[in-house]
Amino acid sequence: MNSKRSHASAGRRPRSLAVISVTAVIDVTAAIAVTAAIWVTSVASVLGASALSVAGAAATADAARFPAPVTFTAEQDQRNTMQQLGIRALRPGPSGNENAPNHANYDEALANPYPKLPDPLTLEDGRRVTSARMWWKTRRPQIVADFERYVYGRIPPHVPPVTWRITATDQDRVGGVPVRIERLRGHVDNTSYPLIDVNLSMTLVLPAEARGRVPVLMMFGAANFPAPPQPTPMELRRINAALEKALVGVDPSLASVFRRNFFYQPIAPVPFAPTQRNADGDPPSTEELIAAGWGFALLDPESAQADNGAGLTRGIIGLVNHGQPRRPEDWGALRAWAWAASRGLDYLQTVRAIDARHVGIEGVSRYGKAALVTMAFDPRFAMVLVGSSGKGGATLLRRNFGEAVESLTGGEYYWLAGNFMKYGASEASSGSGNPGQIPVDSHELIALCAPRLTFLSYGIPERGDARWLDHRGSFMAAVAAQPVFRLLGAKGMGVPDDYLHAQMPAVNHGLLDGELAWRQDDGGHTDAPNMKYFIKWVDRFIHHASAEQRPVAADGPRAVEMPAAEPAELAFKAFRATGTYAPGERAGWTVTRAPGNEDREARYSYTVTRDQQVVVATDSFDMSSGRAQIELPAGSTGSFRVIVDRMAAPAAAPLTAREARAVNHAVSRLLIDTDPSLKAVLDKYPEYRFVPAAHFRFADLMEHRVATLRAVVRTLQPRG
Repeated sequence: MNSKRSHASAGRRPRSLAVISVTAVIDVTAAIAVTAAIWVTSVASVLGASALSVAGAAATADAARFPAPVTFTAEQDQRNTMQQLGIRALRPGPSGNENAPNHANYDEALANPYPKLPDPLTLEDGRRVTSARMWWKTRRPQIVADFERYVYGRIPPHVPPVTWRITATDQDRVGGVPVRIERLRGHVDNTSYPLIDVNLSMTLVLPAEARGRVPVLMMFGAANFPAPPQPTPMELRRINAALEKALVGVDPSLASVFRRNFFYQPIAPVPFAPTQRNADGDPPSTEELIAAGWGFALLDPESAQADNGAGLTRGIIGLVNHGQPRRPEDWGALRAWAWAASRGLDYLQTVRAIDARHVGIEGVSRYGKAALVTMAFDPRFAMVLVGSSGKGGATLLRRNFGEAVESLTGGEYYWLAGNFMKYGASEASSGSGNPGQIPVDSHELIALCAPRLTFLSYGIPERGDARWLDHRGSFMAAVAAQPVFRLLGAKGMGVPDDYLHAQMPAVNHGLLDGELAWRQDDGGHTDAPNMKYFIKWVDRFIHHASAEQRPVAADGPRAVEMPAAEPAELAFKAFRATGTYAPGERAGWTVTRAPGNEDREARYSYTVTRDQQVVVATDSFDMSSGRAQIELPAGSTGSFRVIVDRMAAPAAAPLTAREARAVNHAVSRLLIDTDPSLKAVLDKYPEYRFVPAAHFRFADLMEHRVATLRAVVRTLQPRG
């Protein structure tokens, strides 16, 4: 990693908290709590008063020098903006409930009240854009200015700088592949207004054994961080022995408890729970990225700006405005989230292991809107995966289908600039507004991404990607953006430019030949089923070699080893050696422990997929008896794939990080006092947690794939 990072410091790197399940009887838990409380109280008595007094004095001084931030409810903030714009009333948005009296329109005959779209290749003076030079020099800046003034708002020129700091590092596995992980904190300089503190949160995960620089996909969402490795089983036995001894010292009656429960462990290994797969049977998107030789960064957008109107006087928008309400042309949450992504990219471009020319951005739903806005305004991003973004994202604003402009000017007004409210006004000093008055539309937002790689993803209403999102409206916008891609030397989707009459491709049929791509999968409100198509599509254009995948024979079952450091832990024997079964024949595998794994305690889940697309069964088994069986569904025919996973850890218990640190520090001291030789062990795991904390390991939540099995059940041939 580059030691000369701009705005980055990499001194001593503390680790984050682990999730360690505690299976405890009440008496044992109480004894731990009492002992821990003694240590916590003593530490607080030494450090608490002085620390609080220093912090309190600083806060008092800041409050005296700077005006307090305004505190509005969302309704008060919206009313304030309306007053600034002279708006007396807004039209109510339609209901998403199709049975409600005011439900949204879903009649295509009424969907295009403003059929003529602004031409992205016509200058404001009426001249036609005929060259890439005219686009970059004149037309693109015009479109950007209109989006900033009327839709998303302007980023102020005096936004403070961000200083990134690595707060923790770790090594782990994602889908069996070794990875390096950094937890990052981006502090926004708030010396101009110390009453608001903004700290961007991002987690970076890179393949640890990559041969060169890797592309990275930044993903909007919670930037959760994995916990450090756990002690070995032998070390854990020593820890438990010392803890039992200490607890008996606190409460001698516990000696009989431990004698009756000889195998009980006060500190238990992490338990297991079923893993989750995508609807099409594929691994999670993060695992697919790592397996393909990519990295990913998880950026928490709400660490920059809250997802509500009441937060507009806080966050980065509030910091820049010194806690005062927005002006109508100021930026909204979507632009603030995009700003945070750009600051995250500033850091990623300093990391040697990353191919800085090929960093992308991804998001779904409201974060899909933010991903498209990010890509449009920051030309440094090389690719974007826009998932189910709807109005304010890829869907045409002029369309009257599902979500409406009035939906955005009403409850979600804070996503956009205050000026956008004018288009939902029913009574205003400037007259009523309507979507046809907006000088730009989403096809031009897509055009701002040209000629870079732009992939629009949707699911289907039957699986939860609601009609409200107006899938066709997004497809029309993509069609209307094609001429700009072609002007700049890129390929569009390969369909005619008649956006009003263009036919959407069938579900699961992607238009992936050009730099502008479209694919509607048969999943729900997620882009996960399209991730594998996105990765292959990008790799083709950037000439990135994906991680090698071993071929699988089509005519028989075979356990395929995944890239992992550990040897196979299970052995699979097909009921029929050829792996091909007659109709009605019992089909499947007998499972045993592989040599060297006789003592492994684990549960396993498996997913059965037929003909590479339909999940027909999911189940789990354990190896407590040393043997198990996996059977294909009776009566089914076709080509089957069975993916077997070691089950992963459940979500963390609701204990705050501060509470966990205090209790675990006390337990560590107790253990060392009881058995001084444990100091060397605990020093190896400085952030090991004996009790649950609100963090998790990627290795616990991602897939631990054990094997991929294949079999064929022939179709019964009719007698002729």
